[in-house]
Amino acid sequence: MEIKTNSTRVIYNGETTTANAKYYIEYETDGKELKRVNASVNKVEEVEFPMEEGMQKGVQETPLGSIYYENGYYTMSNFPESEELPKYISDAIQIVKQIKEDASA
Repeated sequence: MEIKTNSTRVIYNGETTTANAKYYIEYETDGKELKRVNASVNKVEEVEFPMEEGMQKGVQETPLGSIYYENGYYTMSNFPESEELPKYISDAIQIVKQIKEDASA
């Protein structure tokens, strides 16, 4: 039996942090062009946690929603209403642009 390969897709995982949020990114390429991007957006806050030794500073991430890019279109899901939303969209556009530039290099 012979299996013919019609297409090959490669999935990459990564993360980046901007001044606005932390993004967990999964993107897919066929080796020539970017097919899709999923960016999970997380708000990052410094918080204090009560510990036996007293209050300790730490970082807390809160999931906000996801921004998808596929075939030239962006969609969003599960975001609460916020004045910060345009910043997340702007970040996602820059992330996609960077991935495209890296893929063509």
